[in-house]
Amino acid sequence: MAHQIYPPTRANRLIIVIGILRVEKMIKPKSVVFVCNKNSVFSPIAAALVRQKLEGKIEAVNCGLEKEELNPFAFGVCEEVGLSLILHTIKTIEDIDLKSFDLVVALSPEAAGFVRSVISGQGKPAPDIEFWHIADPSLEEGTRQQILLNFRQCRDDLEKRIKARFSYALPGNSARSSPEVKNG
Repeated sequence: MAHQIYPPTRANRLIIVIGILRVEKMIKPKSVVFVCNKNSVFSPIAAALVRQKLEGKIEAVNCGLEKEELNPFAFGVCEEVGLSLILHTIKTIEDIDLKSFDLVVALSPEAAGFVRSVISGQGKPAPDIEFWHIADPSLEEGTRQQILLNFRQCRDDLEKRIKARFSYALPGNSARSSPEVKNG
């Protein structure tokens, strides 16, 4: 399935999160869907992290533009930190009603463009959309250890972003009035 990449516009509320960004009045979603290209690395890890770190305070779902089996390196680096992907089921964006979520996080430029086009064509109120640029470890080559290092970096980057973006829902942070998003 080929998807066209669309440039972000304010009209579609695409928030690009790159570098250091501080947002004072960001929505506090109760549900989030993570969208990547193949539902095999980024989105399963991100959704599992939300479920683990936020202890069920935010509903987290994941899907891809296409279907592909879970990457074994993604599975492995998650197991290292007690994050289970054993129950992961492969879903595409067609399996998900994006507008039933408060927030859509696109984890690739292709996903961001496609999500924007799908949401703009629907009649219901649109969820907020964010694009988180994360380096794709599945594109890296090298020894097994080098590849694992890249997958660990991906997992750790997603964890940092999730903790920053959803800080209001972290255990012990319920009194915090507005989240701050910091990258890095």
